[in-house]
Amino acid sequence: GADPRAARAFAGTAAREALPRTPFARTRIWFPRTVEAAPLAGARLAHPLLGMAETREPGRWTAWIDTDLAPWLADHRLLGDAVLPAAAMAEAALAAAAAHHPEAPALEVTDLAILRPLPLEPGRTRQLRVVTEDDGGFVLEARRRLAEDAWSQVARARIAALPCLPATPTPTAAGPRRMTGAE
Repeated sequence: GADPRAARAFAGTAAREALPRTPFARTRIWFPRTVEAAPLAGARLAHPLLGMAETREPGRWTAWIDTDLAPWLADHRLLGDAVLPAAAMAEAALAAAAAHHPEAPALEVTDLAILRPLPLEPGRTRQLRVVTEDDGGFVLEARRRLAEDAWSQVARARIAALPCLPATPTPTAAGPRRMTGAE
């Protein structure tokens, strides 16, 4: 309940100082690029699996995943170890196609090749990097977070924009035609 204004620092009138008459020295301070460097200020997640844009140019994203950040990943196991599901890799490819072709009425992911499983160790975060190329290439790479390890390719695919959804065949009024042994 003490009043701080009774202290010696607050006795008398305050002397006001003017700003310096010289302009401030404007020097940019850039931190060196490290394994942990990420554009966290102002960055926006493009998609939970894509993460955030790595650079200003389109087609490069970085994300961090582990079983603590996304507990549902621990449910998908291969020989007892948690791994990134193939459906998540396909979803990342589809999200990259949507980001690469934002105006497309339909998207296509083809030739999805899973090159190796992506193990998710308890207590370790994995860094994912998605790269798309102008010719339609999609590459998913991964490495342990805070490690100087080289990126290892996990999956690759082809992504493209379609002018419209493919037409589905309609059944005839008589129903499907049955094959007999004489045909």
